[in-house]
Amino acid sequence: TRGLALSQPAYLYFSRGKAYSALNQWNKAIADYSQCLAKTPNYPDARKFRGYAYTQIKDFVHATKDYEQLKTTTAADTGEVENRARLHGRNGDVKGVLSDLDTMLRLDPTNKDALNGHAIASFEAGEYQICINDCTKFIAITPNNASWYCMRGNCYARLGVYNNAIDDLSKAIQGQPRYKEAY
Repeated sequence: TRGLALSQPAYLYFSRGKAYSALNQWNKAIADYSQCLAKTPNYPDARKFRGYAYTQIKDFVHATKDYEQLKTTTAADTGEVENRARLHGRNGDVKGVLSDLDTMLRLDPTNKDALNGHAIASFEAGEYQICINDCTKFIAITPNNASWYCMRGNCYARLGVYNNAIDDLSKAIQGQPRYKEAY
């Protein structure tokens, strides 16, 4: 600890922060990640790890800020976007969830987890046509999944397109006769 004077490189603070994290000493880890970022503001791993440490102490506001500051430009960064989407969900920010999941789907259109989350968030937000589009994409990937027919059928019903709702709910029942949500 004494060896880390302010003149030391940022990575020493980052490294010690990771050690504190490994010991579940989240507040000390956050302090070191913050020191690292004070010395090198564009240190993405420090921001990512600090965001995670904030989630461990249930400070979702600061965690969300850290994840929002991460720039996501490649598919390798989808983990940070997924973390941020979860935090938006915990904060009740459906639009934030949808925005982050849109980003994930732009980076990887076949990401089933992102597509699943996007469909559910769209349904919860009352964006039934968007949810129908998501369900249609998912059905193309996994055509025998009754839950997607059921969700799409429920969206059609909410939009008053009852013939399509009946068709999809019938497919859900045919595919999995014990799937109670289709009844």
